[in-house]
Amino acid sequence: MKLMRDGDLHVLTGSYVLDALAGPERRSFERHLAHCASCQAEVRGLRETAARLAMARALRPPPGLRAQVLAAADRTRQLPQAAALHQPRQWSRVRATPAR
Repeated sequence: MKLMRDGDLHVLTGSYVLDALAGPERRSFERHLAHCASCQAEVRGLRETAARLAMARALRPPPGLRAQVLAAADRTRQLPQAAALHQPRQWSRVRATPAR
């Protein structure tokens, strides 16, 4: 596996937070993280976000929502089919004449 240059390590914050880095890549990023304030801040923020997402739960939608969405879809004007937008061109034959 090819190790990344130091400048490329900045893009690994999300992968690091999600424990998606392994072996040499993880060790290289952790060395970089020890002295990069911007990556430290981003890792902190991403960890907080991941923790919030982990605590999220799905809620049951209100009883009439499905009917409201389907009714709104029925009232919404639809786009024309893509084929109707792109009519085939009629090409006429052009006779080439030699340059004089």
